[in-house]
Amino acid sequence: MLGITLFVLSVQDIKHKSLGAASLLIFFTASLVNGIITDKFTAADMISGIIFVSLLGAVSIVTKCIGMGDVAVSAIIVCLKGTIFSISVFTFAMTLLGIFNSVRIIGGRLSKKYTAPFVPYMGICAAVIMFFA
Repeated sequence: MLGITLFVLSVQDIKHKSLGAASLLIFFTASLVNGIITDKFTAADMISGIIFVSLLGAVSIVTKCIGMGDVAVSAIIVCLKGTIFSISVFTFAMTLLGIFNSVRIIGGRLSKKYTAPFVPYMGICAAVIMFFA
């Protein structure tokens, strides 16, 4: 389910440079229901997930360096795979995005004002982490 979700949202992020509220709501609801039905998370997992997503939301509001859609995708990942996995994906994706865009800026192929779609990086990193973990 995570792969399909991240693929659809990645295509939408690349194509429109934003994520639609309807698709985020559908995927979040489905992932939340999945998390409740499978009953694989403890109370500590749920609380840590809420704290992580809340902190990302605060960073999004204050700095505007990540979008609220990226925060919502992180919440979806928390519901499907847990907080530790989501933090790992987010950190790995942010690092990968930073490296790629730094190289592109230094090479003169990218403006400093460019806003990169972040969800595709999250999808790639989630796949890599799932494959190697």
